[in-house]
Amino acid sequence: MTNQINFGKSAEDAAAKYLEKRGLKILARNWEARAKALDPWRQGRRIGEIDIIARKGAVFVFVEVKAGKAGMIDPSVHVTPQKEQKLRKLAALWLMYNKKEGSEYQIDVVVVRRKFDGEFEMEHFERAVGAV
Repeated sequence: MTNQINFGKSAEDAAAKYLEKRGLKILARNWEARAKALDPWRQGRRIGEIDIIARKGAVFVFVEVKAGKAGMIDPSVHVTPQKEQKLRKLAALWLMYNKKEGSEYQIDVVVVRRKFDGEFEMEHFERAVGAV
């Protein structure tokens, strides 16, 4: 399990560097939304996480990072309709918590694959998840 966590963290680090090189300013990494309910049993319950939150000009960019190893099933297939819905909800929550409602935003997916030589290759799908 630790190897998977390390691989995931390395892939997210590589994705963040990749995005910065393309002019995005990283605002947050691994941002977690937690419930703010009146019910003490639900308060603080984890709703979900956004891997990378960035900004390019006036546009907020919420990024889902999917990692895999060369020769394995494409990690991008793991962005299900349910995951898309959750990403839209999390993006809206971040905008609300940060008093940025109404701001332009997009949800991207960065697929990170570790090649056989250990290097990473990136595939960036801009606006991969449609905003509602």
